[in-house]
Amino acid sequence: MEDAEKRTLLTELNKIYKINDLDLSSVKLEISPEDNMFGEGNEDHYFNVGLSGLKLILISLLCAQKDKSEIKTILDFPSGWGRELRFIKAYFSDAKITAGEIEERALRFCKDRFNVNILQSHNDFGRIPIINQFNLIWCGSLITHLNETGSGKLLDLFYDALDENGLLIFTTHGRYSEYLLDTGKYNYDLEKSEIFTLKQQYEVSGYGYVNYKGANDYGLSVIKPSRIIGLLEKNKNWKIILYNEKGYDNHQDVIACLKRPVSYIPKRPWFDRWIDNLLCPKSLYNS
Repeated sequence: MEDAEKRTLLTELNKIYKINDLDLSSVKLEISPEDNMFGEGNEDHYFNVGLSGLKLILISLLCAQKDKSEIKTILDFPSGWGRELRFIKAYFSDAKITAGEIEERALRFCKDRFNVNILQSHNDFGRIPIINQFNLIWCGSLITHLNETGSGKLLDLFYDALDENGLLIFTTHGRYSEYLLDTGKYNYDLEKSEIFTLKQQYEVSGYGYVNYKGANDYGLSVIKPSRIIGLLEKNKNWKIILYNEKGYDNHQDVIACLKRPVSYIPKRPWFDRWIDNLLCPKSLYNS
């Protein structure tokens, strides 16, 4: 597809997402032929997923009562070959953006094409060097491939990488994925025996997981909403602000949380003055 056609496609897709302050002309259009998320002639789905990710970030900002101007530093982890990154970069044009990825070629592509900082990932999340903290972290489709231990370690990494009141948005396979497996509508390239094992774990513990063939600690997970919330509840300093089933690409669940205790009460002088006046009207003092 030629660039002009891609621009037209983006315009049509944004009629769905209605991100009015997104400058579509600044979105980088090049897609790496090595990107396994893209099939030739599949620009429609590829760009749709990217825009879906950006829209979810904006919805999460709204839930967090944060303005775009407050987001100065962003981590896209994993960035892949830039499916969401291209839209994040175009929308948050003034922010310092970092792409985190385990595949070195993908990381170089993101650095060269989107002019972002890079963070080399590792199978052991504890070995990833987090030097700077971020206002916002987007994690599209990684916990979907991790066992429960790995997901817990990843959430710990994100907690350490966020600044105070920082925003985390991530996705999981939830009840819709269980439905797809149960009905045979989609098998995620798993064999029947693997699906049986995953579903059994899902029903018993709420967290189903199987390794991909030939892989160690990397496969497919399907998680009940109550179970992923339970993982977050282990850290009392996560404030959960959003759970959106099938929110990402009409498929994966979306969870957003703030690095902030639930007990935290923000300072809102204008609101406090309004409450004080409501409870103790000035007219009482003048009587």
